[in-house]
Amino acid sequence: MQNASVIDNPSAVNPADIPEKMERHQLEWWILFTIAVAGKTAKGTEVKMRAFMDLIPYGSPFERIQEMIGQSTLGTCLRRVKLGKYGLMNKGFRAAIGLDLDLLERADFPHALSLLDAIPGLGPKGSRMILMYAFPHHANQWVVLDTHILRWLREHGIEAPKSTPPEGRTYFRLEREFKKMAEERNLTTRQLDTEIWAAYSRK
Repeated sequence: MQNASVIDNPSAVNPADIPEKMERHQLEWWILFTIAVAGKTAKGTEVKMRAFMDLIPYGSPFERIQEMIGQSTLGTCLRRVKLGKYGLMNKGFRAAIGLDLDLLERADFPHALSLLDAIPGLGPKGSRMILMYAFPHHANQWVVLDTHILRWLREHGIEAPKSTPPEGRTYFRLEREFKKMAEERNLTTRQLDTEIWAAYSRK
């Protein structure tokens, strides 16, 4: 069992610190964090998520959520650290701990995406982010169209909206453009995503 704060979780703020392949407890953290961060800043959410996890000072992230559910305190704990969107977080966290992570890892690309898309709070951007950074064999499959990537695409002459489009024709067009540009640079989509994050974080 893991004790106290899970200090070796992948960084929510710096993708360059994320290991090439996550350990199980790191993957659990990454999934829960991705649900929590939607519409919020990464740095502030990471602080709150670590405080949230410390409310149960033992077990993996999923085990801690399960313990909160068993104690009927999940909603109370979410409010205690002011994570916001409490109804959505409650549903999303409950659904997340029911994931078969072994199945998620070995599933083909569409199936893996559908497993995550079924979780409340995970849209096309969040599901792709989890897969791209969690598993090496997904590192060149997905494109996460966050505001940094969209801005970078516009600066490189690609017509792109300012906010993440829903999954559909526009998303798939921009995904293809990004993959092509990554290939031209001899990079995976994960590597190019990380480079872009690093460049914009210095501005």
